[in-house]
Amino acid sequence: MNRLAGEKSPYLLSAASQPVHWRPWGAEAFQSAKEQNKPILLDIGAVWCHWCNVIDRESYENEETAAIINSRYIAIKVDRDERPDVDARYQRQVSSLSGQGGWPLTAFLTPEGKTFFGGTYFPPTDSGGRPGFPFVLKQVADFYASGGGKAEKVAEQLASAIAASVSAPGVGEISRETITTFLKNIARQHDTRFGGFGAAPKFFHCSAQELLMRGYKSSGNPAYSEVAKKNLYEMALGGVYDQLAGGFHRYSVDEGWRVPHFEKMTYDNGELLKIYSWGASLFEEPFFSRTAKDIVRFVTENLCDRENGGFYSSCDADMDLRDDGDYYTWTLAEAASVLDDTELQAARFHFGIRERGDMTHDPSRCVLYRRASISETAEEMKLSDEQTVELVESVKAKLLNARKARRAPFVDKTMYANWNAMMISGFAACWGATGKSLILLEAVRAYERFRGENGFASGLLRIIGGQMDGFLDDYAWFALAALDLFEATGEEKYLSDARTLADSLITKFRDKERGGYFDCVQTNDPALGGDIHKPYQDSPSSSANAVAAMVMIRLFHHTGETLYKSEAELALKSGPDDMAKHALHYAAMASAMDAHYADWVEIVVCGSGQWAEEMTRTAMSVYLPNRTIKRVIPGGLLRNVEPDTEAKMSAGLGVYVCKEGTCHAPVKTKEELYFLLKSF
Repeated sequence: MNRLAGEKSPYLLSAASQPVHWRPWGAEAFQSAKEQNKPILLDIGAVWCHWCNVIDRESYENEETAAIINSRYIAIKVDRDERPDVDARYQRQVSSLSGQGGWPLTAFLTPEGKTFFGGTYFPPTDSGGRPGFPFVLKQVADFYASGGGKAEKVAEQLASAIAASVSAPGVGEISRETITTFLKNIARQHDTRFGGFGAAPKFFHCSAQELLMRGYKSSGNPAYSEVAKKNLYEMALGGVYDQLAGGFHRYSVDEGWRVPHFEKMTYDNGELLKIYSWGASLFEEPFFSRTAKDIVRFVTENLCDRENGGFYSSCDADMDLRDDGDYYTWTLAEAASVLDDTELQAARFHFGIRERGDMTHDPSRCVLYRRASISETAEEMKLSDEQTVELVESVKAKLLNARKARRAPFVDKTMYANWNAMMISGFAACWGATGKSLILLEAVRAYERFRGENGFASGLLRIIGGQMDGFLDDYAWFALAALDLFEATGEEKYLSDARTLADSLITKFRDKERGGYFDCVQTNDPALGGDIHKPYQDSPSSSANAVAAMVMIRLFHHTGETLYKSEAELALKSGPDDMAKHALHYAAMASAMDAHYADWVEIVVCGSGQWAEEMTRTAMSVYLPNRTIKRVIPGGLLRNVEPDTEAKMSAGLGVYVCKEGTCHAPVKTKEELYFLLKSF
């Protein structure tokens, strides 16, 4: 066993018995490199990453390759889920050198931790124009050993270039027109044929989806709604969506959403759950609502600690190191073995099961996707739509039951604060869209577990059961989740938590000179000292600075404290000056700008018990991105409400809705409230 044997990360533990003398990230490894004057081989990956598993099997489990590494390098292995701060910096450095990033990330460092060469996956032998990994290892080690400071010179030039780009002036000024520019630039990149943005590979870009819905809600421009709806339809109809169990895979390798990278991530499904729930509310589309509920079904069955609450981090792509999504795909013969003739005919037409499939490693395997609609399938099968729905559901049930008999991919049960918070917010949004009370209860259970085991008053731990303090995105996302639960439940403790987390965020991460927030506390961690990172870019989840700004804006509207408003404005103005030019990757910042400039709707539910819960749920069922929901008992005191509202609340039970200083007469039924809010 190497020095990873004492780690908790499943990814690091999976390499603990490899012949490479791996070390975990830390001062000891860097000190050894200095003492032995050896370069560092840094491998960054994740337990769910297919190509990380491939390079492990081909190279790091190979005795000869390991011997080269052990004799000529100090080897460090990092779990990118556990240490996103390390990953962010070396992704930036390697991408600057090689033009590519991703996982596995293979970086070659000086003993001081500065990159002088790198790439991603290296094959074990020369292949496809790529040199074999043993050859690369020897050449890089020779280059470092040749002396003259050549490696150090490359590393210093790279570090200087990155430092210059990081210290570039921010955007300085923002306006409503900035948001319009973002929307136009995003709409221009829309794939009108398949949905999504750009060509293969395709990611979900949930932040851009949110901005499009915000743009449509505020402007009524049908172009934005057409793009958003097209994307939501096409993603859920494709193979990137699990047609049997629900939930989305990480991304599509093709432009038509057909063949995914099969791992399923909590962060993707958390943000997608929110987007589909909002889409169901905004567009009143049952298909989006069903998709959201099926995401919840997948998560509760596969990524949820049912006994204690909380959400696991990921489902692996593969059953073992030698397949590629075989758990999720089907041969025609496999489908025929569990379906009768009529069901097989329907499955072939509706889900695209055929003799020659989609997978390069096994061309007989097919990814299920919605090849035809229910009406088209009904016409093919000469059945009514109702009969076809029953037939398709029977096909799905039989295939899913047969799939469950297969050996399932590994589930990483690590619970990260930021990803749990994303899922909590997604569950709260889905409760608003669907009214299913158990969905909200699961969100509350997850939140309370972190609240109980982490102790927000003394800081937020990144991992349940861990010791590491949270990063910026942990604090920002959990503060956002606290606000979502405050609005859903009316319980003051959640608003108090949001303020505690936001205040800690400002203290720990704020850039006191330029505004905005660093990704981690500035420490003397080896190789991180002096290499600052302020995350503004969505990659792929909404950027931590954008989420932090949104938290501050919402706290301002809940508390009236101008500190939070000024914090948000500073964060928005400190972002890169070319954000609008690269709008697709900074969309979350534009959504925070929209929230900053918007005229907010204030909804005060004055009452208690089941009536108040139903009225709150009704308020959350209407897509109003810039609104606050507050709950108070008749005659009770509530901070930061319109003076007109507070005076009227003496009248007792009712929901008071105000906008731009004007308060409507109180409403007392769900129907009245729904139609009033839809009028905004």
